[in-house]
Amino acid sequence: MYQLEEAYKSECNCGTCPQTDNEKAWVVKARLEAQIHQQLQHQAGRGPCVIFILDTSASIRGQGFRELKEAFTSIIDEYSQYPVIDENVAVIICGQRTKFQRYYSNKYDDIIHCIDDIECEGPSPLAAALWLSLGAMKNGGGHSKVLSTFHVVPRIVLISDGKPTDIHLIGRGDDSPEYETNSAKDQALRVASRLGEQCPVFCIPVGEDPNMTYLGILSGMSDGGRIVHIHEVRQFGRYSRNVEIAGTISPFIAMNTTLNKTMILSVLSQGGSDKSSHLEESDKNDIVYFVQRRDSFLYQGQSLKSEFNDKDEMYQELYRHMPPLGSRVKRGPSWKWQNQDSEGIGTVVGHSAEEDGWLSVEWDNGQTANYRFGKTIYDVVVCDEPRVPKNSTALAVGCRVKRGPDWEWADQDGGPGNIGSVYRVKSDGTVYVRWPNSVRSNYRFGYKGKFDVCPL
Repeated sequence: MYQLEEAYKSECNCGTCPQTDNEKAWVVKARLEAQIHQQLQHQAGRGPCVIFILDTSASIRGQGFRELKEAFTSIIDEYSQYPVIDENVAVIICGQRTKFQRYYSNKYDDIIHCIDDIECEGPSPLAAALWLSLGAMKNGGGHSKVLSTFHVVPRIVLISDGKPTDIHLIGRGDDSPEYETNSAKDQALRVASRLGEQCPVFCIPVGEDPNMTYLGILSGMSDGGRIVHIHEVRQFGRYSRNVEIAGTISPFIAMNTTLNKTMILSVLSQGGSDKSSHLEESDKNDIVYFVQRRDSFLYQGQSLKSEFNDKDEMYQELYRHMPPLGSRVKRGPSWKWQNQDSEGIGTVVGHSAEEDGWLSVEWDNGQTANYRFGKTIYDVVVCDEPRVPKNSTALAVGCRVKRGPDWEWADQDGGPGNIGSVYRVKSDGTVYVRWPNSVRSNYRFGYKGKFDVCPL
């Protein structure tokens, strides 16, 4: 979002922001690359975004590069077996030349051959490649995707021997072990920590003597990231398909149920998904894992909250059985709150994190309070009465919006023509919108003269 772009320009001592001029230069380049991704949206897939970082440094020559190509081609080949998923793939090479080798696309036949002519040369500036991957994630560079009922953020797949070199050594022809300093490792870990707040990072070790400890630390800095071994890569290529199956069976399992493997596999075998036949044991294990972690998919997790830059605990969407944020409501049969609503209509702006069954409503009269929704008690009920803005230059909580003239956020809204609902309005010219695909984020509505959204 634009806040992140502004953050790149600021000085910060948090330890995860760019510390040197070289790092800052790559952050600027990432922002420019995001613009190219936007311009090439016509070639992009509609499915989950996957950013591959391929280590093409001199230390990968021989066995390492053969294993890298085997892993990469195996995963892309798996993607081609499930065209309905429509994986959206970008490729970054990291070596003497560190750049986007392929911008987002679903042309798997082309992608699988994009490193055929690569020569393994130079150092391994992993920090530069990780900073560059921001251009495939933020500022409209990439998008999130809802598969069945699960919300899937972009993910990064690093195929490397885990021996990074300092970012300022880019352009050298060799990859001497003396370049593999603690400073270089720290550079990459700082970026990985920042990326880990937004997306999972998966590391595939290759080469004769990969640094497994370092790759384990790097992937462990993200929620859901892990090491993927060479013998696991083909099954790893079915990640999105297995997430989709997990999302399909999840509604058949009560939210307060103990999520043990036996129970989940029982639901799977009973037809919770028509895609469950002929699954390998490793796929079943993946599906169990995803269902057990469904909070991070259903609730969009802390990583997305940090992307929203939304620190207020009030604006949370926590429960699938509750009306989502932006829903319009009115008095229900259990109403006992006098005239708080002015006998009008309101908008759901949050779910209570402290007690299931309570939600926050902002009434069109400007008053906000908590109400009961669930079981046999309904202070409010959902209605279909959108708020109409007083004039074409104003927006209020409860208004419906669509893409505006300055829209640059790929398909966060689910695609052109989709209609979202405003659930928060801030005084700085930004509004928060929930789209039908469950994506929630903030957009400019007058901020610095830009309008990402406009009222219907």
